[in-house]
Amino acid sequence: MPFKTSTLLQASLLATACLCSPIQAQTQAASTNVKQESSQEKIQAVEVKAKSEIENLSRDAAAKNIVSNADLARYGDTNITEAMKRVPGVIVIKGVMQLPGLNSGYTQILVDNEPPRGININDIPMQSIERVEIYRLGSAEFSSQGIAGTINIVLKKIPQTKQQNINFGVTHELKTSPYVTWTSSDKWDEWSYSLTTSARKYVSYSKGEMQSYEYNRRNELIRAYSTADNSEFPVKSFYVSPVIQYKKPDGLNLKLTSYVQTSEGQNTAEQEYFFQKGSPVPYPRIHRSNKLHDINGGTTLKVLDKLGEVTKIDLSVGLSGKRNQFRDQDSNFDQQNRLLFDRQVHSQELENRINTSLKLSVLTVEEHDLVGGINLSSINNRQQRHQELTGPFPPPVLIVDREPHQNTHSVVNNYAAFVQDEWRFRKESSAYLGLRWESVAVSSEGTAQLSARNISSVWSPILQTLWQLNSENTDRLRFGVSRTFKAPGNFFLIHPKFVLPNNSEQNPSIHGNPMLKPELAWSLEASYEHNDTKELTYSAKFIVRRISDLHRMETKFINDFWWRQVVNAGNGVSKRVDLNTQFPLKRFWVESPDINLSFNISKNWSSVSYLPAPDNKLTSTPMNASLNLDYNSTNLPLSLGGNWRYRQSQPYLLAENQRSSSPSSIELDIYGLWKFTPKTKLRLAIDNLLNRRFHNLMQWFNPESEVSQYSSNRYYRQLKLSFDHSF
Repeated sequence: MPFKTSTLLQASLLATACLCSPIQAQTQAASTNVKQESSQEKIQAVEVKAKSEIENLSRDAAAKNIVSNADLARYGDTNITEAMKRVPGVIVIKGVMQLPGLNSGYTQILVDNEPPRGININDIPMQSIERVEIYRLGSAEFSSQGIAGTINIVLKKIPQTKQQNINFGVTHELKTSPYVTWTSSDKWDEWSYSLTTSARKYVSYSKGEMQSYEYNRRNELIRAYSTADNSEFPVKSFYVSPVIQYKKPDGLNLKLTSYVQTSEGQNTAEQEYFFQKGSPVPYPRIHRSNKLHDINGGTTLKVLDKLGEVTKIDLSVGLSGKRNQFRDQDSNFDQQNRLLFDRQVHSQELENRINTSLKLSVLTVEEHDLVGGINLSSINNRQQRHQELTGPFPPPVLIVDREPHQNTHSVVNNYAAFVQDEWRFRKESSAYLGLRWESVAVSSEGTAQLSARNISSVWSPILQTLWQLNSENTDRLRFGVSRTFKAPGNFFLIHPKFVLPNNSEQNPSIHGNPMLKPELAWSLEASYEHNDTKELTYSAKFIVRRISDLHRMETKFINDFWWRQVVNAGNGVSKRVDLNTQFPLKRFWVESPDINLSFNISKNWSSVSYLPAPDNKLTSTPMNASLNLDYNSTNLPLSLGGNWRYRQSQPYLLAENQRSSSPSSIELDIYGLWKFTPKTKLRLAIDNLLNRRFHNLMQWFNPESEVSQYSSNRYYRQLKLSFDHSF
């Protein structure tokens, strides 16, 4: 009877999967090496390493998943966001990563435990990334501003031997985009270095259509029109990152990491209105042309050393900055295609940052690891915007006439202190106790706004436990509770006034809210995990979150224009269940091909207190699932695979009078990898094989009428071909 119960449990959980579980990542790497390496010693070394990684994760109380570089690079993606869309439990919508249960903005993205400091994470070459860690409840060591969880991108360390790597390829949608990355490293005596350079050219497209209908309270059509939007945005970018390290045998380690990233692009866009009934908009055709030039740079010095026999010190100091320049020209035409006016906008942003952190690790006894530290950072941001109108018929009431020159200055100071203890007991069971205090202070002033100061201060306790259920540690239970928060972004606190040409309730302009308070949340998690010696893994997780002072967009008619701003409004509750499994097909069919399967499904329920049911949700995605298949040929140096993703959609209210709904989506990607040698690889992949469109319905309700907008955006298949060689 116990055998039957276990078999039924395993069979039911095989409908769920974890594509990038640490066991899968390390086991597949070991399996590949076993097949392709001729040296028995190398095989044994890889197997021992894989086992060590699995054991460490199964013993750590802090709940996290690890995605290796091998899994991230499998489909030949040129940036981390594209690679993460295939990771179970991660959703990518419109180029933004998020964890299930909440919309974008609630997931914290870090690079080596720190915020990205101005650099776009998609400019980091994939060859520079060692792994990605996904924390569901967080850690006291880094910021608690991840209500939905934290995605931590860990960069590679300097290799201990001389290495060279070249990776180049092309991607093709409507046009072909090339890229190349070169990495070099070497070591002599106590010194070592690495140098990574990357250059790429890519083009972003947007081709959309929209149908709008407005009905009065007698259900009579009073206005109907369609809109066509087309834009093309080619971008060139360059990235270079030198790293120098000095390491002594006695434990002293000095590491200087620097980077420079620059990009420039020119966007052209066309928006045109076609009216079938009702009054037209003032400017039915708008042509936009803009140029953007960004440069980011920074350097960080990291010092690792010992203080006595039981204490380690980790000190880092970093300086970084960026400069963005933006030039835009909007040409506005009437229904007869006559130019009414041009608006030129020239804006410049300068930002300087300094950050420092100090961490002390104390080994008190064998069962305890005590860590404490402080984090300090300051961001100084200045923006200048100059606007000018030209043409025969300029509008008389736009803000640009009243305030053509706008300057803003803001300072964001972040202070934090933390302490944590990892306590191991009962052989493999453990508990994690952490406490973090964090304060974010924002002060701002500007020519078009009142001076303001906003301070957010939060205590964040974190408790996580891991209970071993058997002596082999193949079955485990986890429990955890944490407090997290979401501080108001600088963009939502201060924003220069800028009125869109066809300003309306459906097309409002934005202004900041300096009185915005942070969102606060409590999270509770319980999970069960299993992994055995036959490479079968499965898990079940349940997470509940309660959020207060929710951030919501509010639209109001003020001084002749429609404006939207973020305000605090009510509380929310999110409940989520995750089921995952991963296994080789040979586990159940001995004569099957060498195929690894994984499946994941996540279901969530949510509600918002201040909005009416049933569409008072925190997210538009109530369920998502992914299926991954990887095949390794036994006779050829060939690997094949595919990734299928399903995202269910539901209507949800953005505000009391605004609802959004979209159909569910299905995506499919495939890849093939040929290894000429262990160091030379050719990869071909196709993204968005099904080539589906994205549809959305937006509705506005007011006492006089109801407006419905049906939009459709075209996406394209992407072909990716890349060549990778190490020497």
